[in-house]
Amino acid sequence: MSLVGVVSKEIAGRFRLLQEGFRPLQNVTDLISTLEYFMFFVQREQAEEQPSWKQVIPYVVLAKGDQVYVTERLDGEPRLIGKLSVGLGGHVEALDAEEHIKGCVDRCMQRELTEEANITTSSTPKPIGIVYNPNSDVSLVHLGIVYLYELGVNDTVSIKETDKLKGFFAKPAEVDLQSAEGWSVPILKFLMHQEENGEKKI
Repeated sequence: MSLVGVVSKEIAGRFRLLQEGFRPLQNVTDLISTLEYFMFFVQREQAEEQPSWKQVIPYVVLAKGDQVYVTERLDGEPRLIGKLSVGLGGHVEALDAEEHIKGCVDRCMQRELTEEANITTSSTPKPIGIVYNPNSDVSLVHLGIVYLYELGVNDTVSIKETDKLKGFFAKPAEVDLQSAEGWSVPILKFLMHQEENGEKKI
């Protein structure tokens, strides 16, 4: 099993990161630096069974105009098949911190995007907030750092492992919340609220 980056529940609580749902923040870059300072690496198998640790997950929302990129799980863990997600990302691994712990979350984010999708754009993702869901054994042990990746009208996205995922652009209101996975639901609701009020995504 791989080594994954975690922070203690105590640290996450100290910085008020364990509120349920998606929370946009102004100082996410500073928050990431703080999490990296307190981060340590453990076997993923252990981390999945230890609610006193929170696995840090960069979670990237790709947006183009008034649409977001949605993926549907086609293969893999049975409970996730058919689930919709508006985020791409994954665990911070030890290899992301080989050179230095500082910057490991951004390096993980870039690595995961490269592994999962072909994206043609000159823009860069920016961290915008956090997401947390304590309502299942799986989500309880994860803490999401949400990035927004705003694409141009001519930019393209395609999934690499098409046997496992399919992807498409849709307006947030068009995504079936009943089929959306845990972190995607509060993010979609936030985006729908922004759209209804004519506000920017963040």
